[in-house]
Amino acid sequence: MTNAECVQGACTCQRDFIPDINNSSNCITRPTKPGDSCQRSDECADTMFRALCVNGICKCLGDFHFVNDTGRCVESRGIYQPCRHNHDCFDPQKPESLYCNNNECAYTAKYAGNVTIPGANSSPSTAGLIGLLIFTSKSLYIL
Repeated sequence: MTNAECVQGACTCQRDFIPDINNSSNCITRPTKPGDSCQRSDECADTMFRALCVNGICKCLGDFHFVNDTGRCVESRGIYQPCRHNHDCFDPQKPESLYCNNNECAYTAKYAGNVTIPGANSSPSTAGLIGLLIFTSKSLYIL
């Protein structure tokens, strides 16, 4: 049996290996991160938690992302959402743009002045359609 230890006639896979469901006399490497090969979803979930095996590849669930430091898929928190750790805050378009500040996700200094409005682009026709709201102590003005 490949990648196995046999003691008194009983063989089990070595540490960091799992049984190969396609070949019972073989042990394969346990998946540890998204993109690793898998045969069943529980193989991914056992090590990464919120992960599935999709077409033979481990992937984090939809609203989760992988954190190298923890080796787990964690729930992604967006701008202004509550957080406990910097790795909780995640924007898939700009992975390094958010951090946890006083238990709330905020833009890092690099991205703070560079916020994009979803659906907007740099063309004059689109820019002209975006309204600017200015709040004062007594009035609301729409420009």
